[in-house]
Amino acid sequence: TIHDDFLLLYSNYQIPYRTYQNHFTKINQNKLLSRITPLNLSYTKLDLFHKCSFAYYLNYVLKIALFEENWFTKIGTILHKVLEEMNHDDFDFDFIFENETKKQVWNPKEKFFLTKIKAEFRFIIDTLLERNHFSKLNNHISEHEIKRKIPNKIETYFQGKIDKISYCKINGIQIFTITDYKTGFLELDPSIMPHGFSLQLPTYYYLISEEESFQDSILGGFYLQPILLGKTKHDPKINIDVLKKKALKMVGYSNKDVSILENVDSSFEDSNCIASLKRKNDGEFYSFSKIYDEDDLRTLKELVDTIIKKDVEQITEGHFIINPKILDNKENISCKFCPFSSICFHTAKENIYIEKKVKQEYLYHFNIERIMLVT
Repeated sequence: TIHDDFLLLYSNYQIPYRTYQNHFTKINQNKLLSRITPLNLSYTKLDLFHKCSFAYYLNYVLKIALFEENWFTKIGTILHKVLEEMNHDDFDFDFIFENETKKQVWNPKEKFFLTKIKAEFRFIIDTLLERNHFSKLNNHISEHEIKRKIPNKIETYFQGKIDKISYCKINGIQIFTITDYKTGFLELDPSIMPHGFSLQLPTYYYLISEEESFQDSILGGFYLQPILLGKTKHDPKINIDVLKKKALKMVGYSNKDVSILENVDSSFEDSNCIASLKRKNDGEFYSFSKIYDEDDLRTLKELVDTIIKKDVEQITEGHFIINPKILDNKENISCKFCPFSSICFHTAKENIYIEKKVKQEYLYHFNIERIMLVT
């Protein structure tokens, strides 16, 4: 609406009406440092920073995101508590599940599905406990928190909480594995690791390798363990429980040294516990087997260290531009579930296009060194 005084006022005050500039303007360095010191980082935070540094700024600097408890967060809390206790001698599934359930408020619909979830999860827990017979790593640490100081001009830490560490000393050598429980999508793709994505398990290894109690230990493998079953494809020739147990196999990478691996999983020849792990009659692993050696681990650790230090520098300097990532020129991996779309108004010109770093046929091998060479 244009009032009578508009033209007179507009000739004196050049206000750019009907225009909008959504670019991030850097904030005062001293104000930023005072707000973020000490700087506590984790894989989750850096993953968001890589997806879009402006989203990181809104979430972890301005802290305007709201935590909304829902069905998935409540179920996740219960399931993680059961998993934390399941390797104890006095483990009682029913008691723990019911006790944790009482701590939450459930509507009638949720109560109905909670009964279904309990029956399904009991099957999952029984399956995981059965698998203990295939491993000699019979000592377990749950919810293990690690915090490592990172060199920076302000006090900075990188931290993580590992769902489960299994370990045992065999012939004078301590062997251990890292497991992270997942209720949703399992992402472990080395082709996007150089971009800072899919690095949760590698960052856990980066953290634990500096702990005094694990410095001289050998990593037998690191895995994502699904703890909720999706739709299981029906096969009339195969028992449904067999199909479900197959779907519950861990997804991850294993040490190619058989003298180490046989202690992690005695069924490694055609694994009952780990997906994509099988050995040929001639002793070689099939091409689809996800394995690594010590050189791979060393290179991976260097990659994680480089990415963390680069991120720390950029965050400290206030590089919070809008920069969502488009993978292979087609998949937006940043904006799909972002809660800040009503704030950023991002346009195509802000997109950053990234590509997977290896050809598809190499994705089954954990050759991170080749990936870095391509980078």
